[in-house]
Amino acid sequence: MIQGALLSLRDRLYRRLYGGRPAENPFDARYRTAAQSAGRILDVGAGRGVKHTRFAAPSATVVGADPTRAVAENPHIDRAVICNGEELAFESATFDLCVMRWVVEHLANPVTTFREVARVLRPGGRLLILTSNLRFYAYATAAMIPNRWHPWIVRLTSGRAEEDVFPTYYRANTRRRLQILLARAGFSGSTVVGFQNAPGYLGFSLPTLVIGATYERIVNLTPALQTFRQCLVADAHK
Repeated sequence: MIQGALLSLRDRLYRRLYGGRPAENPFDARYRTAAQSAGRILDVGAGRGVKHTRFAAPSATVVGADPTRAVAENPHIDRAVICNGEELAFESATFDLCVMRWVVEHLANPVTTFREVARVLRPGGRLLILTSNLRFYAYATAAMIPNRWHPWIVRLTSGRAEEDVFPTYYRANTRRRLQILLARAGFSGSTVVGFQNAPGYLGFSLPTLVIGATYERIVNLTPALQTFRQCLVADAHK
């Protein structure tokens, strides 16, 4: 009975704090705008497309690239291609826009993948990235935990299926490191911002929700603290 009451209080507090219209993720805002003028879009690491949104214009072609067969189940793409990000199965200068959502943290050799993306983008093409921030407490902790334990932990804290959890390396997951590797891969004028509008992975109980919400409020007080927000959003041009 006590546990049920605490869960009810948690749900009520969560709705009070985040139940309204949430702030749009800057990745989605940029993707929504860029997609309207992009004829061919590449989604690297598209996977099943769970919780994704298709922002492409009706006349555009969205190609999903992923190393697993799960990409064939993605309802937001027009064509599924099974390939690795380090060897994209496309001709050079093929796409106007590339997006990578929750992919960079899984790259063993991120600069190699970034170079491949630069190769398949047309001159003036754009790359948008949404990824984990290693300066965020949850990912800093995860980086110290063996990958074999990650599926169980993620299922416990977020409910995500274990087959959808992949090894993480975090080799391009700070604002500075991501900018350096994008420049090394041939991108210019890249910007990387931190974003957070939720309690991270701490919404599963009343005490942890209070802690997570307090942290979220603190890091959003000033842009100077964006280094510690949960997500990184990168916007780079070829």
